[in-house]
Amino acid sequence: MFKREDELIVALLMNRSVKEASAAVGLSERTVHRRLADPAFQQKLNEASAHLLGFSLAFLPRLVESAVHTVGASLKSTDERLRLRAAEIVLSQAFRHISTIEFDKRLRQVEVIAEALLATKGPNRG
Repeated sequence: MFKREDELIVALLMNRSVKEASAAVGLSERTVHRRLADPAFQQKLNEASAHLLGFSLAFLPRLVESAVHTVGASLKSTDERLRLRAAEIVLSQAFRHISTIEFDKRLRQVEVIAEALLATKGPNRG
């Protein structure tokens, strides 16, 4: 059963529906639903999903680096539309980054003020 259970986990992680996953591993939909209701199976499925996510995220920095190089190269393209699109991407991301930094700075200021107010009023005072 373990081999088929592992196959079912893989089929479910491939974003298949219960119907597709059951067909892929040769189980009835009812059996798949029964397995999904089992806490031990849910635990294995969740662990496999977390492992897959971690594995996928490990490749993200390389993809980001490649994307940055692609946009950088596009800025030097002879195609004006491609250069403009690349410039738009760079400026858009720069603005997002600046906005995120500014938001974080303001949030920290609000937290400091809130902590100071709580310290002066005390937690049980109105």
